Amino acid sequence: MGLDVFHRVPDWAARVADCCKQTRCAREAWHRTCHGALGRCPRRRRGRVITDPEIYRKVLEELTSGVYFVSRDERIAFWNRGAEQLTGYLSQQVLGHHMGENFLEHVDGANRRLEGTELPLMAALREGQEREARVTVRHKAGHPVPVRLRAVPLRDETGRLVGAAEYFDRAEAAPWQENRSNVLQSHGCTDGATGALTRAYMETLVHEHLETFDRHQIPFGVLAIAVDGLELMRTRQGAPAVAAVLKLVGNTLRNSLREPDQVGRWTETEFLGLITECSERDVMHVGQRLLKHVSAAEAEWWGDHLRVTISAGVAGARPGDTAAGVVQRAEEALRAAVAAGGNRVVSSHA
Repeated sequence: MGLDVFHRVPDWAARVADCCKQTRCAREAWHRTCHGALGRCPRRRRGRVITDPEIYRKVLEELTSGVYFVSRDERIAFWNRGAEQLTGYLSQQVLGHHMGENFLEHVDGANRRLEGTELPLMAALREGQEREARVTVRHKAGHPVPVRLRAVPLRDETGRLVGAAEYFDRAEAAPWQENRSNVLQSHGCTDGATGALTRAYMETLVHEHLETFDRHQIPFGVLAIAVDGLELMRTRQGAPAVAAVLKLVGNTLRNSLREPDQVGRWTETEFLGLITECSERDVMHVGQRLLKHVSAAEAEWWGDHLRVTISAGVAGARPGDTAAGVVQRAEEALRAAVAAGGNRVVSSHA
């Protein structure tokens, strides 16, 4: 991306690429910056160099990658269009806000919410260190978004730390996976309300994996998942609130599963997860991770924030199983989880 240009920016909010126009590169530090950002130092180039900082600012604003800056007092001073698209937050909603609010809620691979200098941007700002990470951030709609990010300190000509920048991209699926998703949608195999697969297609997948299990003994398991307290929510907030929560949970489940695991809408209020190449114990761990992700998600609803929990039942494939049999065991485990108070995962072996 060439965003190493952030490292030594004198007036970084308005002149983010000022080092690109340092045609003399009098200092070796500037020389290294220009070399990294442009591939060749302008001192060694022939021809004209773009010197208008607004051009560089415009480029940054229009990037599809998310880019934002914070000032030395930890307030957001720049938020580009890519950041808007990836997070759902418009620039006017975040500019001037303090990073301590942590509205993006960075969560690492261990389902741990990062705080303080654990946040890559805060480490860059407070310690002057570059950081890279793969995390999930919370979309304005409430569901997690997996991203790859890099945070870098911003310094003036004297080397004084004046801010920090972070740029990030969605951890996208491979092109063939995106194409597959589009094909399934065009053939009516996805649920329009939640984005999950349909029940009919999930039944097909369970049959396919049982056949593979019978032939090659490759393990897999299913998760029967229900949202806790939906009926009470329906009574208090109405059916539209329930629909918003089901969409939130569907998006959260889909974004929290690895490829090639799948999740589908099984009934009006339940989901079914298909976890491949995993023992029942491994599927239990997946279920615990999904519980954490869903409990951390939230949906805005008429000025309020709706948060829910889920319950899940786990069943692993067994020799001689049928599709109906393995799903039934998972649903029985789900009923046990709900009876025990919800917000938990129960195995069919329990």
